[in-house]
Amino acid sequence: MKVSDLKKLIEVPAFNAVKSNNLIIYYEFLNFVAISEDNYKIQSYNGTSIAEVSDISGTYKSFIGCILSSDLTKFLGTLSDDDEILFEQDTNNNIIIRYGKKNKFILKSIKNSEFPAIDLDNLCNSEFKTIQITDKLMSNLTTAIKYCSKTFPHLNGIFFNRGAMYSTDRSAIYKSINIVDDTINCFIPIECIKFMIKFKDYFTEIKIYEKGFLLSGGALKYWHPSSDVTMPNFSNIFNDKELIPIFISIDSEVQSIFDRVDKFSEYILFDITKDNLQLSCDNISEFINIENSSEDAINFKLNSRYIKDASQICNSIKLYKNKEEDIKLIKCDNTNDSFEIIIAVIV
Repeated sequence: MKVSDLKKLIEVPAFNAVKSNNLIIYYEFLNFVAISEDNYKIQSYNGTSIAEVSDISGTYKSFIGCILSSDLTKFLGTLSDDDEILFEQDTNNNIIIRYGKKNKFILKSIKNSEFPAIDLDNLCNSEFKTIQITDKLMSNLTTAIKYCSKTFPHLNGIFFNRGAMYSTDRSAIYKSINIVDDTINCFIPIECIKFMIKFKDYFTEIKIYEKGFLLSGGALKYWHPSSDVTMPNFSNIFNDKELIPIFISIDSEVQSIFDRVDKFSEYILFDITKDNLQLSCDNISEFINIENSSEDAINFKLNSRYIKDASQICNSIKLYKNKEEDIKLIKCDNTNDSFEIIIAVIV
């Protein structure tokens, strides 16, 4: 197999640890499993996620071996991605990697009883639904993960519900429609999404099982267990809110302002008087013309990173207020694609 393929396999993120004897041990390893005399599969496991390469052909001795992946990672870093490598086993049950004409690298093997092979076929023996991995899906996922929460585990991923995709950190919500089939209702953790984005060329579909999610598409597979997470009630986000007759078009000038403010301040102030919008922070103040049918002066504050990121993919901003006449949130739309970003106003 090529070095590049093995590198992909061992990049399963080590985000879970197992406590043992008051020490925290990262069980991140590779498992070499013999399917037949000339066909093998290699598994990478970190306590939660499993990556697997199958249909590895070559002339090998029949063996089953297990190694920690840290030394292998260092070794692969010294080779070219296009280098071909072969696997053997010596009399001491160690893994030998053959590369070049007569070169070899030896990795000490660990007892398989400590790290038993995991049967993905057994994990995937129930009914499933399928999401096809398309360019549109990957584009939306790449944007959606920016709005996943790093603080709240139950929001650290992507929600799929009735054909729509949602992500939120409680301050902003990303929503995209007509992405998947209406029957898809699930929560996919961000670790699984990031792995799919990083190695998108290796996967063609997501299979959604009761126990977890399987990314597949050829010899490489990736399994992540499902999470018991309930989706927030996004459908009520606009209840008791009213659209204000103000339209802010996002062009290159507005994008540049948001970008400048974000470099100097965590927040950006909006001050609207008739057709004038002032965007400012402590050391920046800029003005643009907008469409405004309201005679009221309006001012509010937003997270500068949220609005800067939204301005890169949206072409307009709309304002909403609640029953108390307070500006409650803004919505950034894109007329060319079916998505929107909702950002809460900072009180």
